[in-house]
Amino acid sequence: METFKDKDKPLIYTYFKDAAINMSSITPEIMTLLNFKQTLSDMGHFYQNYADSNDLKHQFGEQLLKILPKLTDKDS
Repeated sequence: METFKDKDKPLIYTYFKDAAINMSSITPEIMTLLNFKQTLSDMGHFYQNYADSNDLKHQFGEQLLKILPKLTDKDS
């Protein structure tokens, strides 16, 4: 945790599926998810929501495109 705060590393990407939830299926465990999302926000870590597997692949690909130039610059 300290390394992440000091150096913004390691890069951790967090994705949550944005799905419809039936009110009758909501259980107290939903608070665990909400608390985890809040913990991420409190740490300054941003997460993404995705609609389906294609959207997840697209978003992850976009993140890779952003970091690949940074990684190749370090190798030079």
